[in-house]
Amino acid sequence: MMKMKTVLVSALSILVVGYTALVNVQEVMAATPKLAKSDYDPAKVKNLKVQMNLSQDTSSGKLKITASIDTFPEGMNEISIPFFLFNVKTQVTEKFPGLADAIFTPSQPSVTREYDMNQANLNAFADGEYRIVLRDWKQPPYGYYRYYGHTDIVTIHDHKMVGIGSHINQAKNGWFGNSYYKNGVKARNEYIRSSDRSGVYYVDSDGNLVENRWRGNFYFKPGGLMAQQEWIYDKNYGAWYYILAQSGYVKNSWIGNYYLKSDGKMAKSEWIYDKYYKSYYYLTSNGSYARNAWIGNYYLKSNGKMAKSEWIYDRNYGVYYYLTSEGSYARNTWVGDYYLKANGKMAVNEWTPDGYRVDGSGKWIR
Repeated sequence: MMKMKTVLVSALSILVVGYTALVNVQEVMAATPKLAKSDYDPAKVKNLKVQMNLSQDTSSGKLKITASIDTFPEGMNEISIPFFLFNVKTQVTEKFPGLADAIFTPSQPSVTREYDMNQANLNAFADGEYRIVLRDWKQPPYGYYRYYGHTDIVTIHDHKMVGIGSHINQAKNGWFGNSYYKNGVKARNEYIRSSDRSGVYYVDSDGNLVENRWRGNFYFKPGGLMAQQEWIYDKNYGAWYYILAQSGYVKNSWIGNYYLKSDGKMAKSEWIYDKYYKSYYYLTSNGSYARNAWIGNYYLKSNGKMAKSEWIYDRNYGVYYYLTSEGSYARNTWVGDYYLKANGKMAVNEWTPDGYRVDGSGKWIR
């Protein structure tokens, strides 16, 4: 028995040349078929390489794994080789969950598998650096074949694969996926401004990036960037807001031709009173203030202010109107020497209902 163990270790030492950094001897022995001494000949074992490549689609979060072989065992029509994850630090290899075996045929020596990195299904794997491995032994009657291949480094964090290459140092200080770390500790409930991402972000109580929602007076857009000096539309509230960099959403103030109310919502199809300008304005359905136009019995001048205690000339109707102190047009009454009819228009070249005559300028003829 001791002699057999020595032979196996010797043979396996030959087989793992070039792979010792990835797989330890005991693990390979565990994966080696239990062959009778009379059947096993180390000299006849063929050590075959599996070529493996990785590519990552950052927009979809998909990891594409491509594997190919150039030698096919004689007499076999198909080879199925499972995927494993090899922990670079601990040298432990475990089956890759949720990834179907690579199946090769003589006519299809190359196989591609896709893995969705958005799923958190790597619960059995500690944070760290890994390699994706394909390995298997093929036994008699087809001969002794050992297939082996591995990819570049990938990183696992919080039970998810987060990308190709090492991200371990990044996790200690900076962004790691949608979380931010300070000296290895995940930031929670705080605003983040960092050199590796422009702008301001916020992480919640779980340490996750806040997106598409409000935090106090500030709004965080898709991707987590805080809105600054810009308009945003909130579908939940069905309203437009304007966000300032320092104070958040604007309220009780104008941005251009648009007015933001006390709750920050842009006024639409409604009257507002501006205490600073001491005037009423009407905001149309698109949010801009009405000008040179009637809204019911009230007239909005070219600057948007509601006319009060003053004459206005309406070019569309070609007549004068007088707007009273409360803003509505005067009717059936005299204003000085001028008479306003029932429709609010100033009488011109006609007799008034109370028996007085006005001239072409509308003035009472005494």
